[in-house]
Amino acid sequence: MINNSMFLNFLIVTTLFLWVSPYSNAHQADAITAIQWPVKITPKMLLGKRLFFDKRLSKDYKTSCASCHQFDRGGSSFEKRPIQHSGKPAKHNSTSIFNITQNYKLGWIGQFASAELHLNNLIEEKKDMGLSWMEIEQRINTDAEYVKLFTQAFTATELGGDITRGHINQALVTYELALTTPSSFDLYLQGDKTAITEQAVKGFELFQDYGCVSCHQGKNIGGNLFQKLGVFETYQPAFSMEDRTHLGRYNYSGKAIDRQVFRVPSLRNVALTSPYFHDGSIYDLGTVIKLMAKHQLGRNLSEVDIARIIAFLQSLNGMPHPELIP
Repeated sequence: MINNSMFLNFLIVTTLFLWVSPYSNAHQADAITAIQWPVKITPKMLLGKRLFFDKRLSKDYKTSCASCHQFDRGGSSFEKRPIQHSGKPAKHNSTSIFNITQNYKLGWIGQFASAELHLNNLIEEKKDMGLSWMEIEQRINTDAEYVKLFTQAFTATELGGDITRGHINQALVTYELALTTPSSFDLYLQGDKTAITEQAVKGFELFQDYGCVSCHQGKNIGGNLFQKLGVFETYQPAFSMEDRTHLGRYNYSGKAIDRQVFRVPSLRNVALTSPYFHDGSIYDLGTVIKLMAKHQLGRNLSEVDIARIIAFLQSLNGMPHPELIP
């Protein structure tokens, strides 16, 4: 049951997150609902899968898309900030590639409106893979199996099955968008009350009662709005203030209201995606919950409640369709 204190806190947090960003109103208070695997696995998805794991898409033949989006890490990376082909660390911790169809914009600061734009930027800047689109096309065109797969995947299009930048992008994105990860919690939402443990059920109740759901909601349990990091108490970054990544969306928009504003991450598979936060500074999920309660909700949670919320978050672990995993 929600007591008066919890209800008041929920109202305060909800009001604050709707006020803090001009983008929030378009994606507010979406109910948490179940997700499913794709109804059909298509040739284009399977072509995208091959490309996603192919290290020939990198200059030194050592890096693939899966290098930063590892399936045993919930579609994320074990590194705080992955080292790019340039030898420099990325600006942010890798976000999960899973369930991105449910995300409102992509990237920690929402700088990409679609997966297509994100992929184009990644290749054109040549920081991660070190190859241009033309060089990638040339490499793939020498592979007879790829020629066959592209023909199968794109024969119905106006351009036929040629191996082009547009077709490579489309195949990769089609695969990425298919990486949904239904979990035991989804079964619970669909009516199977035995699908998750009693501890997880209590954790979900606390998750709602404390107001976590005001930001982490919708099918992806997050990912669909922007929020300031440090609503009730200012959050101090773990690294030097000279690293401007702590300013969040401000670095993209230049608007004062966006200082330390980030896209709220999805909590699906969160128990697997350590390290956490935009800077990858926290490795322990319990610590993250404690910090979020303090800075976003103005509350101090007991170890018992933290353990229950962790049990709920663990019930969100899932994997993509068997035909789409490595």
